[in-house]
This record gives sequence, C-alpha cells and structure tokens, in this order.
Amino acid sequence: MLIDLFCYSFKKIPEDEAASTLFDYLTFLDTSIDAGRRRRILASVNPTLKTFMDCQGSSPNELMALAAALHKVGESHGGRLVILWILACHGNAFAANQMINDLHKILNHARYSGPVLVERLRSALDTWHAEEMAFLASDAQPLPVEAQVDDEQASMIVVESIGDPKSKEGQDLAARYKNLIAKPVPLRGRIDDLTQIYDRLSLRFPWAKNAIELICGQLALTPERRRSCPVIRPMLFVGSPGCGKTQLAADLFSMLRLPHSLLPCGGTSDSGGLLAVGRGWATSRPNGLIEAMQLHNCANPGVIVDEVDKGTSSSRQSPNGNLEEALLSMLDRKNLYNDACLMANVDLSAVNLIFTANSLKPLSDAFEDRMEIVHLPSPSSEHFETIYRNLRASIGREMGGTEADVPELEQHELAILQDVLLEPSPSIRQIEKRMQRILGTKALEAIRSAPTRERSISPNI
Repeated sequence: MLIDLFCYSFKKIPEDEAASTLFDYLTFLDTSIDAGRRRRILASVNPTLKTFMDCQGSSPNELMALAAALHKVGESHGGRLVILWILACHGNAFAANQMINDLHKILNHARYSGPVLVERLRSALDTWHAEEMAFLASDAQPLPVEAQVDDEQASMIVVESIGDPKSKEGQDLAARYKNLIAKPVPLRGRIDDLTQIYDRLSLRFPWAKNAIELICGQLALTPERRRSCPVIRPMLFVGSPGCGKTQLAADLFSMLRLPHSLLPCGGTSDSGGLLAVGRGWATSRPNGLIEAMQLHNCANPGVIVDEVDKGTSSSRQSPNGNLEEALLSMLDRKNLYNDACLMANVDLSAVNLIFTANSLKPLSDAFEDRMEIVHLPSPSSEHFETIYRNLRASIGREMGGTEADVPELEQHELAILQDVLLEPSPSIRQIEKRMQRILGTKALEAIRSAPTRERSISPNI
C-alpha cells in the first residue's frame, strides 16, 4: 500500500496522462503478481482475461470490477486505489467519490507515517476538492443576450406597466424596478451534460441518489431547443431536518448556471419576503419572486422557498395574507399573477421554484398536486467521509480560505461527529455545529499555547 502511495501523486491529471499511467500500472501488475494469484483476480473480472494488460481499453465498469478484485481477491487496497484514481481522472464521478473517501481514511491514519506522506495526501485531495468546489462556488456567468439571439426565449417581458404610475409611490417603484418594467428581461442558465450533473450531485449527496435520478429525469424531459435558458417544473424536496435539502437545491441551480435566491418561510412573520407588501406601508415591496428577478436581472432565476411547511401552517399565517393561497395563485396563474405592490400583472412563468419541507402534513393536497414531490432520505454512517469532506471545504470558504486552512481532527474527534449519524434523526447541520465547536476549541488552544509575542490578541486588552 505504501509503495503505491509513494509511487503516485493521486492528484488530478489529464486523461492522456491517466491512460499512459494505466498502461504502465497494468504492466507492473503482470510482472509483480504471480501467475496463480493473477488468474484468481482476473477470473473474478472476466474469465477470458489472461493478463492484466488485457484490461487495457476495457470499459469503466470492467475497470471498476478490476479495482474491486484487486482489493477483495488480491488483497491489494493500494491497487484498487490506483485504478480508482485513473478512472477519476477520466471523469468517472463514482470512482472519484470512492477514491477521495479512501484518501481521507488513509490521511486520518497517515499522520503517524511522517510529514512527507501527509503532505502528499493533502496535496492530492486539494486538487480534487478545488475543482469540485470551484465549479459549485462559481457564479457561472450567463451567456450574453447577443449570443442567444437564435433562442426565442432569450428574453421576455415580465411587466408591461405598473398601476397608478403617476403617484409618488408609483414613480418610486418605476425607478426601483426600471429593469423589469416594459422591457425584455434576459433569461439565463443552461442544461449542459445531464450525466455530469447526475454524477456531480451523486458525488456530493450519495444518500440521495434516487432523488437525484428523479430530478435529472425531469431535466431530461426538457426539449433540446430549451436546454438554453431552462425552466423546470416546480419541485418540493421533502426530508428530515439537516438531510441536505436546501444545499441540494442550491447546488442544482449552480450546475444549471442559474442565479438563485433563498426565501425562508420559517421563523419570520412575513414569510421571508415571499408575499408582496402593498402600497401605503413604509416597507412596501413586490413579492419575493419579482425581487429575485430584480436582484439577478433575470426572468428565470432559481428561487428556493425554504421550510414551506412552517410558513403554511395555521399558526404561521403572514399578516400580509395567507401564504399557501398566494403560492397556489402563483402556481396556477404564473403568467398573470397580480402583484399587490406593483398593482400589475407579472409574468412569473419562467421562475424556477424549488420548495423544501420537513413534512407534507401541513400542506394541502392542492399544493402538492402542483409540483413534483422529491423525497430525500437522511444520510447514514457510511456517508460520513463525504459529509466531512464537504463540511471542511465549506468551513474553509467561510473562513476566507480553503480546506487546507481547516485544522485536521483527531480520530476521537471524528468519532464524536460520526455519532450524529447514529441518532434517530441524523442531521448534517448538527455535525457542522459540533465540528465548529471542536475547531473553535482547537484554534483557541493553539493561540494560548503560542509564545506571547506571536499572539494576535494584545495583552493590554
């Protein structure tokens, strides 16, 4: 195992280099593994194979089978890791997920094997995490309207005119929302390679593969001519608190290259700005979907309506109106929705809506009938490595740095985090809270143990 780790960097490399590495590694296996053991390994992959070099040019599935055989039959975990790495460099997301998990497990035990190995592993992981997080964190600049002139939906009028335009309030609103009123508003985004979207989402949310398959199935129904400037059917993500509903929605919009906004329904008296506040109030404003259009200068933004089950319960009615009735009106008449603030019909038909909820019980049948219901399961202990990796990257960004800036956790600290996934209602949010506490304690201890002159806190304070 250590020989494989020191012979290869496991960093992301170009496909042609990976193909050359596969050739060299298969040659190495043929010369280093005795004939009897070689036959047993290859027989479990394909009985017709005589040498490892016969695997050159095999399909990804056959190479995955070879990786499994090297581990199970040949008792070579290092060999499995090399094959997974080569497949990952060819864009196989499942292999990348397995490889990254393996590298993290090795790193947790490698701190006792010397700084050279630890640095090698961290450097390898950084190349994979940087690529994944750069894609998700990028603002994915939309195609300019001039480049979309052949698309009949490159832009659209969302508001023809507003009511009472000569009043002081009407004039103020006309100035504030001039980019939306009586002029074409650009449509953004693009559905690129659906297989890649599926693989990337599955890599980040392996416990929700059935849900991701349903989501991508809906995207696959989009005609080719509408793959640019996508408009998806409203969806409702349902699952227990902390299972990743909101993050999955945000990542999906990022991969569709759609600018998006979050409108929380729980814990606010006005449903997070989803409902319009009519004229005459100091806080008057259009509904949240129009605000998202204005913010992103986009007629088809993604909007995540978070915890809609809390906002629609009888005890959580907004003083500005009944949330569920307003949502039903939006869903039924998206192209002729009358906004109480603008006092005009607004075309909301292109807005991409994803709702999240912990339970369907507070929601009416009429509401559920108007969207695709997507059930998300909770993660289990087998998904801990993926969750931990994602949280390290997320915390690193929040700190203004990268994952490399986040201190490594000891094995007993990792066990504290992993125990959350054994609870009746496992929550990624709870794992993150515990992780933040542990990291905060470690950071404070590091400051206290540093020499006085190196401390960033003045002794005079």
